[in-house]
Amino acid sequence: MGNYYPLLINLNKIKCLVIGGGEVALRKTLSLKEAGADITVLSPQVISPFYSLVEKGEVKFIRRKYQRGDLKGFSLVYAALDDVEADAEIAREAEEEGVFLNMTHNPERGNFIVPAQIRRGDLILSFSTNGKSPMLAKKIRRELEEKYGPEYEEFLLILGRERVWALKEVEEINKRKAYFEALVYSELPGLIKDGKRELVNQTINRIREKLSLKRGES
Repeated sequence: MGNYYPLLINLNKIKCLVIGGGEVALRKTLSLKEAGADITVLSPQVISPFYSLVEKGEVKFIRRKYQRGDLKGFSLVYAALDDVEADAEIAREAEEEGVFLNMTHNPERGNFIVPAQIRRGDLILSFSTNGKSPMLAKKIRRELEEKYGPEYEEFLLILGRERVWALKEVEEINKRKAYFEALVYSELPGLIKDGKRELVNQTINRIREKLSLKRGES
């Protein structure tokens, strides 16, 4: 496996190609759809969920096998085939065209992989063992899911809101830094998890008062 560079990329309206029509291709298509990509699916046959996506205008569909030249004009390609010859030809064309390519059945032939990830709203936790130990990746996922539960989605929204407020209302840089740190290390995630909304607001105001900041409505 290669020496990969971790990267978060904005695929909104970026032209992406999914080659294949099975379950794996569907998962890749749905993940690209969530990212707002401009998606084309290329396959002689697809499973039924694809037809709904096509009818809604969420993906374009080309009903045939891959042909050399199909990658031209695309920035990112998923090849979800179980065809050694086609994979080899796709890999050659991707290299020639400078296209980002993920080979779902043969990762070594592509030039990018998608790490395991956990999403809590705007919080994205990504990790990879570079293919060396899927079991370790599974263990890490369980640990992170337990440590950073669904409450972190709201917690991050609060942190973002308070950051905007502090940048506007608190002139002293050291006080702003102290405020951000106090919020991050506070008991807010636990209060959110337990549904104690009133205590969430009280905690924020208590931190503000301790640092001699304005008391506010949160």
